[in-house]
Amino acid sequence: MKNNYTFFSLCILLFTSSTLFAQNGFCADIESLCLTNNTVIFPNCFNGDGNCVTAAETGPDYGCLGSTPYPTWQFIEISQAGDLDFQITQNTSFDNNGDPSGNLLDVDFIVWGPFGENDELCDYDNLQSANLVDCSFSTAAVENMSIPNAIAGERYVLVITNFNQNQGFIKIEQTAGDGATVCSTGMETTFEACEGDSIELMASVSNASNYQWFVFDGNDFVTIPDETTAFLNVTQDGVYRVSYTLADNTMVDEDLTAIFNPIPAIVTPSDYIICDDDNDGFATFMLSLKDAEITNGNPDLAVTYHETEADAFADVAPLLDLYTNVTPFLQTIYARAENSETGCFAVVPLNLVVLDSPIIIDTIPNIELEDIDNDGFEVFDLTANEAQIIGAQNPADFVLTYHITLDDALNNTNPIANPSAFTNTQNPQTIFVRLESFANGCFATGDFLLILSSTFTDSDNDGIPDIDEDLNGNGNLDDDDTDSDDIPNYLDEDDDGDTVNTSIEIEGIGAGFAPQDFIDTDNDLIENYLDNDDDGDMILTINEDYNNSGSPLDDDLNNNDIPDFLDPEVALAVSEEAFVDLKLYPNPTHDIVSIRSSSFTQEATATLYSIEGKRIATYTLAISGQMIRMDLSAMATGIYFVNIQSGNQQVTKQLIKK
Repeated sequence: MKNNYTFFSLCILLFTSSTLFAQNGFCADIESLCLTNNTVIFPNCFNGDGNCVTAAETGPDYGCLGSTPYPTWQFIEISQAGDLDFQITQNTSFDNNGDPSGNLLDVDFIVWGPFGENDELCDYDNLQSANLVDCSFSTAAVENMSIPNAIAGERYVLVITNFNQNQGFIKIEQTAGDGATVCSTGMETTFEACEGDSIELMASVSNASNYQWFVFDGNDFVTIPDETTAFLNVTQDGVYRVSYTLADNTMVDEDLTAIFNPIPAIVTPSDYIICDDDNDGFATFMLSLKDAEITNGNPDLAVTYHETEADAFADVAPLLDLYTNVTPFLQTIYARAENSETGCFAVVPLNLVVLDSPIIIDTIPNIELEDIDNDGFEVFDLTANEAQIIGAQNPADFVLTYHITLDDALNNTNPIANPSAFTNTQNPQTIFVRLESFANGCFATGDFLLILSSTFTDSDNDGIPDIDEDLNGNGNLDDDDTDSDDIPNYLDEDDDGDTVNTSIEIEGIGAGFAPQDFIDTDNDLIENYLDNDDDGDMILTINEDYNNSGSPLDDDLNNNDIPDFLDPEVALAVSEEAFVDLKLYPNPTHDIVSIRSSSFTQEATATLYSIEGKRIATYTLAISGQMIRMDLSAMATGIYFVNIQSGNQQVTKQLIKK
C-alpha cells in the first residue's frame, strides 16, 4: 500500500530528494525542526555533495563530539511545557512507512539551551558547556536525545553530524514526553490579496511530476480540471491543494490558503468649498478635514490625497495637508483610503471649489450722535452706511445684517431686528455687519462704532463730567471731597488722593460719558478713581511707591508688568514685621485704641480710613513716646483700616469698631 504524506509548506513530513532541503551546514542557515505526527525525515549531508559543509564551524563548544563532519543545524521551539524524548536515526534509506530500509549510518548530536525568544541562537557565547543539554558521540546509528523540563517559548539548538560521511537520510521522532514543539520556519502557506486581484499559488517543488490542483468545498478537496502544472492562479477565497510525485515516487500534498480582503467601502465626498477673501480663485485647503467623510468614520483607513488619479492608485506624490489649488476656482484631486492591515484601498475624486466673496470696505464710517440728556443712550440708524458698505456691488445680490458680536456676525445668528432704530447698550459700542451673497452663500464681515458725545463741562479735565462728580446727588459739587483734601472732586485731578490721577484710573473705560463703567480692580464696588486701596491688599495705593519715585505707577516688584498698586500679590512684599513688637489693642474696640512699638520715631502717625477708603483722621505719637492713642468713641460701628507709618516703615491693619 502506498502512503500519502501531507506537505503544508511549514512542515515536511517525509521527502527523499535533497532538492527539497536547504543544506544548513552553518549556524547562520539554522532551520526550525518541523515535526508532523511527531516525525520528520530529511536528506543528510555527505561527502561528495558540494552544497554540504565538511566540518562544523569553530567557536561553539561541541562537548562530547570528537569530530563534527557534515553537520546540519536546527532549532527546537517548545509549544507545550514538559519533558521531550527524541530518537535520531541515520540510514541510507527509509521505506514508505518511515522505517529504515538500508544500511546503518553512525549519527551523533549535541543540544544547547534553553534560549529565550530574543536570544541570538548563533551567538557562540551561548553555545558553550554551561548551556549543554544533551550530547552523544557513540558508534550507534540510532541515538536517544532528551530535553527535560522544557518551558513553552524556549528554544534549543541542535547539531546532528554524519560520522560515516556517506549519503543517506536522517529521521527525528519524538518518542515520549508530555512536551511539544512548534514549527517556526517562516515559510508561508497563507497568501492574501485584495478583491479583484489574483493570487498565483506555487508548489514548493517545480521539477516534480503528476501535478494536480484541488479546492476544498467545505467537505472534501475537489479536483480542479486541467490544472496540472506547479502553478495556479486563483481569484476566490479558499484552501487549495497541490499533489505531485517526486523523483523517488514519493507523493506529496501541499495545502495553501488564499484570502481576498475586501476593498474598503468609502464615500465620494461632497465638494470642499472655500469662499475666497481676495477673489483670485486660489485658496488653501486643509485636506484632512475630509478624512472622516471619506472613510465614514472607519479608524482602520488612512487617507492620502493626490493631484492625479494615477498617483493615487500608485500611492505616489501625496499632497501636504495644507494644499493650495493650482487650477483656479475648481480643481479635482483624488483621495486614496487604505486599510492599514490589509493594504487594500479605494480611490475617490474630491472637488476643490473656490468661490468669490462679497467685498466690504476696510474702514466703515463710525456713527456719532450727541447725548441729548446725558443718559448714555440714543437711537441710531445703523443703515446710514449701507451704501458705503456695499460699494459698487449690486445691492440686489446681497443680504446685509447687523450684529452686536463678531460671533453672531460670523454664524449669522441674532441679527439686530430693527437696524434703522437701534438703541445702544454701551458707549462707545461696536456694531458688526455681515454681507452675504445670495448666489453662493459666501460672506464678509466688517465693523464700525456708535459714539455718543457729551456737551457737559469737565472742570478738572480728569475725564469725568462735573455733573457726574456730584457723588451725593444733592446738586452741590462743592461738598463732594473723597480724599478730604479740601478740593472738591470736580476740581481735583486726584479724587481719592492716592497720587494716581483720576484720568489715569479711568483710562480706556468710556470716561466722560454716563453711565460710567469704570475700573474696579479689587471688586469692592468702589471704582479705582475713588478707592485709595485699588487692589484691596490693605496697603494704600499711596504707600505702594516702593521705589520712592513720587508715584506708584512705576513700581513692579515681581516684574509681572502689573503696577504693584493694582497687584494684591505684592502686599506680601511689605513686611508686617516692619515694627517687630507692634501692638494694636483692644481690637475690636468700643472707643480708645492704643498702638505701641519700640520702633516708633518722633514722626510716627496712624491714619484712619473708612472701609470705602475715605480718610477720616490722623493721630500722632503720644507724649509718652512709643505709643499712639486713637479715640473712636464718636465713630460709627463697622470696619476701618489704620495705616501706621514711622520713618521708612509702614503697615496697614484692619480695625473693628463695636
